[in-house]
Amino acid sequence: MEDSNLYLLPDYPSINPGENLWIDYLIKYLSFGLSQKGFNVKVLKDFNDPFEENGTVVYLPVFSLYSLSSNDFKERLEKIIATPSILKCGLVKEEKALNPAAKSYPNLKLSKLFLLDPDTGNEIQEKDIFKREFLNFFLFKIYDLCAELERECNSKIVDVASHDKSKSLYLAEVTRDLIPVREEIRRELLQLGYKVYPNIPILGSGKDKEKIINEQIKNCALSVHLLGKIFEETSEGNIPNYSLENQVAAQYYIDKVEGKSQDFKRIIWIPDNLVIQNENQKKFISQVHKEKRHYAGADIIKSTVEELKDIIIEKLTSNNSVSSSGQTSGSGGGQKAVYIVNSEKNKEGAESVKFMLEEFGYEVFLNKITIDKEKIERSDSILFYYHNEKSSWLRSKMCELYKLKSWEYTSTSFRRGVINFENEELPGDEIFKNVYHVKADGQIDKEVLISFFNTAF
Repeated sequence: MEDSNLYLLPDYPSINPGENLWIDYLIKYLSFGLSQKGFNVKVLKDFNDPFEENGTVVYLPVFSLYSLSSNDFKERLEKIIATPSILKCGLVKEEKALNPAAKSYPNLKLSKLFLLDPDTGNEIQEKDIFKREFLNFFLFKIYDLCAELERECNSKIVDVASHDKSKSLYLAEVTRDLIPVREEIRRELLQLGYKVYPNIPILGSGKDKEKIINEQIKNCALSVHLLGKIFEETSEGNIPNYSLENQVAAQYYIDKVEGKSQDFKRIIWIPDNLVIQNENQKKFISQVHKEKRHYAGADIIKSTVEELKDIIIEKLTSNNSVSSSGQTSGSGGGQKAVYIVNSEKNKEGAESVKFMLEEFGYEVFLNKITIDKEKIERSDSILFYYHNEKSSWLRSKMCELYKLKSWEYTSTSFRRGVINFENEELPGDEIFKNVYHVKADGQIDKEVLISFFNTAF
C-alpha cells in the first residue's frame, strides 16, 4: 500500500492532563485497528515530532466544552485546517460540543465519540464508558472511526468513482434510543460499498435544515427513517431532525417522484417490540400512519433490526437492477408489471383481466396456490380478483402479502387494488387502508381497467 505510514496527531486539551484515560484508550485501539488494515501507525505528541515525508498526517482535534473555550486550541485548529496536506477529523467527546463545533468549523469532518444510554437517552459520563454495559458501544465507535480514516486515506491515492445514485441512501437521524441501531446499519452498508447520507450535520434554522436535507436526499435512491421509544417533543417551532427529515422526504416524493418515472423509495421502520410510552408519542406514530405528509411513498415496516437490514439491501439491489436494465416502472420508462391474486374458481376471470391488461402493454403474472415472492419483486402493483368470495379469503390473501414483505398496511410505494363485480364496500378494518377499489358493476371491460390503472398505478 502506498503512503502506508500514518501519523496520528491527537489534540486533547483537558483540565487534568495527567488523567487522559479516554484519549489514551481511543488512540491505543485506533492505532491497533489501522495497523490491522495495513498502515504503519505512529502517534505524534506534537508537530515537533519527526515523521517521514512519504506518510500521511492525521490531525485529530477533540471537541469538548473545555477545548472550545481554549484560545490556544482554536488557534492551532484554524492553522491546521488551512494546511491542505494534512487530513483532519474532529472527535466530538461531549454531545453539548457537537453543534458549536459543527457551526464553527463547517468544513471539518466530525466523528461523534460520545455515548447515549439507549434506555434513557442521557449522555454517558466518561467515568462510566468503561463499564461492561457500555464499553462495546465505545469500541464500535472507534471501529467506525478507523474505517472512516481508512476511506479518507485511500481516497487520496485512488480515483474516486463517479456517483452512483442507485448505491446511495439517506439514513435519517433517529430518536436517541436508536442511535446504536442506526450506527450498526450505517456500518454494514458502508462495508458493502453503499454511500450513506447525510454526510454533513443538519444544523441551522428550519429552512436551512430543509435545504440541506433536500440537497442530500436528491443524491439517493432510498430514504430510511427509524422511529423509537424516546419521543422528542416539538418546542417553539423546532422540529426534531428525525421528524423533519421524514416530512422533507415525503414532500420530495410527492413533488419529484409520485406518478413520474423517477425511482425513489422510502422506508419508515418501527421496532417490532416498541412500547408506546406517552400520548405524544402515540399521536406521532398515528400521524405517520395516517397523514400523507408523513407516510408518502413509504413502506411502514415493523420488524427486527436484522429483517430491516435485509429489506434495505433488497430495495437498493432492486434499484440497482432497474437502473442497469434501463427499465423503470414510471410512465416514461419500461413495461409495468401487475400481479393478480385469484382463487382457483376465479381462474378464468383472472385470465380475462390478464388478457385485457396485456393488450394495454402491461406484463401480467397470475397467482398460483400461494403468492409468488419472486414475481411480486418484479411487479409494480398487485390486484386482488374478488368475486363470489368471503371477505375472509380477501383478508387472508392481503395478510399473506404483508407478511411476505414485512409491511404495515400504509405502504404506498407498492400499489394494491381490489376488483369486484357486486360493488360492495371493502371491509372497514385497517388492513384495507390505501387499497384502491374497482367496482366493476357486473362486468369487467377495458375502459374500467385502464381508467383504474392510469389513476392508481
